[in-house]
Amino acid sequence: MRHGFQTRHSFDFLFVLLTFAFFFIIGMLLISMGSGAYHRVLDDMHANDEERTAVSYLSQKLRQSRREGGVTTGSFGGTQALILHEELDGKQYCTYLYVFDGSLRELMTEEGNHDFSLSSGMKILELKKMELRQWGADTLRIVLTLPSGKETTVEAALLP
Repeated sequence: MRHGFQTRHSFDFLFVLLTFAFFFIIGMLLISMGSGAYHRVLDDMHANDEERTAVSYLSQKLRQSRREGGVTTGSFGGTQALILHEELDGKQYCTYLYVFDGSLRELMTEEGNHDFSLSSGMKILELKKMELRQWGADTLRIVLTLPSGKETTVEAALLP
């Protein structure tokens, strides 16, 4: 009779062990799936943050220069630039916004001063490319290519 008791006890122990192993494996799978979902959400948030930051920055710069002749497009060093014109203490200044070496850069200089290089600008944020398309005297479209490769557009009505 004692032999039957040990067999039953062995099956009880095996059942508890298998149940524990089953719940452990299910728990690990749930943690793994949750971790993957969490990382996807973080990546999406980062991409959205990059896009919002770039669009907000350029939109704000365009709003600050919203006056007659305040915004033009041009190029220097072989790259397109958004040129913001302003007067400070009776002197005319230009702020160049352009993409160089994977970054949106900003460079403020006295109008007519071309004694600078593309690397002189202050890095603002990471950006692969910025295309400026102006049609007519009053409409500007800026197409930004983010580090992720996603493109986003900023459109602005300019004062002639």
